[in-house]
Amino acid sequence: MSECSKLEGLTPQYDLFISYSRLDSAVVHNIYNWLTIHGVRCWMDVDGVESGDAFQSILARAIQDSSALVFFSSVNSNVSKWTLREVVFADELNKPIIPIRIDDAPYDNSVRLLLSGIDWIDFTREEYGSVVLEKIRKRVLRHSVGREDCLSKNVKIVSISDGIEMRFRRCLPGGFEMGSPLTELNRSADELLHKVKFTKEFWLGETQVTQKQWESVMGYNPSLCQAPNHPVESVSWYDCVDFMRKFFEKTGSVVRLPTEAEWEYACRAGSSGAYGGTGVMDEMGWYANNRREFGRPEGTCPVGLKKPNDWGFYDMHGNVWEWCMDCYDAYAEVTVVNPEPVSSGAFRIRRGGSCQDEAGACRSAYRFVFSPECRDAYIGFRVLLEKEGLNEKDHV
Repeated sequence: MSECSKLEGLTPQYDLFISYSRLDSAVVHNIYNWLTIHGVRCWMDVDGVESGDAFQSILARAIQDSSALVFFSSVNSNVSKWTLREVVFADELNKPIIPIRIDDAPYDNSVRLLLSGIDWIDFTREEYGSVVLEKIRKRVLRHSVGREDCLSKNVKIVSISDGIEMRFRRCLPGGFEMGSPLTELNRSADELLHKVKFTKEFWLGETQVTQKQWESVMGYNPSLCQAPNHPVESVSWYDCVDFMRKFFEKTGSVVRLPTEAEWEYACRAGSSGAYGGTGVMDEMGWYANNRREFGRPEGTCPVGLKKPNDWGFYDMHGNVWEWCMDCYDAYAEVTVVNPEPVSSGAFRIRRGGSCQDEAGACRSAYRFVFSPECRDAYIGFRVLLEKEGLNEKDHV
């Protein structure tokens, strides 16, 4: 068991409970998404839990399971009976409360009494952007015992330009069974179950490469569904190679596509079922059955909105397919140690499925082949950090 796994058993399930008025959803959801992408485990009533006894018990349990509570102060939340109850309950549990003002409305008297002497973060006085969001994140992690030290050992950040960064997660040495058992639903014949071992750690991108990351390196955006925090798509395998070359020129860090074995090891993150993380496809990624929940009939979704797996990787299932380094070949029927990429063959491997595919194509073991010249609106990639450059740094 890793140090972080041990730590998770001793600390609350969430770093942060978000208390807000639904009338402020537009601002708060943006902050929630940013914090989640950057390693903060948030509980937030995103979908709208119905009122009643069950609603109260769900909120109470979530506050108990959080290290701290963030209260978004506004003209709406300051008069809401629900936000006041949440703040009062957190105070009764001696949970740290972090107030964030998103407009100039004065505190309600009850709230003023509870938050007397607590410094707030003021969105009305500071520019909305990565600086103020980083301030929130660091304040939160200070209240989550041991989390900052834990994350600092398991996250690397490469600065690209103008505040745009790429985060990499640590994959420790270890072994797993690659492929799928004969009993797995939707299994394909080329998923022979075999053992793979890694004797060295590696660092893989926390998310699929986003359009803003691609554009900051390449200077253009090839994607059909254009949005900065969506995964870049419509890129060929050769386009990815070009990105990696220019990434090195810009940052001094060497990145490459993961091998098929590295990709599946990170996707499973210690799991053995069809899907990593919670094991439930609807919770782990965007695919044909839930894409419309995001409010769009077609196209990709922002990275990092679904739950991460146990090693902190997002969207390993669905959203866009991910190119791997390997050419397609049959698996060996023996234990493989530090497998090298398959370098000969006409087709390249892609993994993970996409938001237009059924769940079976998004399984951890599913393999799909494509010509390396192919570009498609549902094919993207993530990269592995192979060599640290001058601009690369370890931190949270």
